[in-house]
Amino acid sequence: MILCLVGTNPYDFTRLVKAVDQLASKIDMPVKVQLGNTKYKPQYAEYFTFKAKSEVEQLLKEADLVISQGGYGSMTDAILLRKKIIAIPRQPKFSESQDNQEELVRYYESKGYIRACYEIEDLEKIVFQVLEEDIENFNEYEMETNIKVSKLIKDYINEL
Repeated sequence: MILCLVGTNPYDFTRLVKAVDQLASKIDMPVKVQLGNTKYKPQYAEYFTFKAKSEVEQLLKEADLVISQGGYGSMTDAILLRKKIIAIPRQPKFSESQDNQEELVRYYESKGYIRACYEIEDLEKIVFQVLEEDIENFNEYEMETNIKVSKLIKDYINEL
């Protein structure tokens, strides 16, 4: 199953929901979309506006692929569950958010936790590529504090 999360942002995210709906018409697997405050109603994908966090967590566990907005909560929840993730940052120029989510998407992408989609026209191609990839191509989340502490210990030992 493909799960698309737009988060709880008060802005509409039609650009993403419409692209995922078009994808749902071309793919042979269930597609579920969280609309949030998006006004566009999918024709091919199953959809809901909001669900309790526990219900979203259950959908995340069941998902083969998560297509997410570039918000911290949506991406991090999926990363912690070790899911294949494609993130599309909301952009103020499209009236999707006050903040451009690109910085966080680029950061998570640089860590190998997610695949990013910066041009919505590329989403379908990226989805088919990621579905073929092994989960091992996505790095497992490691807290920055663990990385820093580990480096401090190694540096200390090397100085002895």
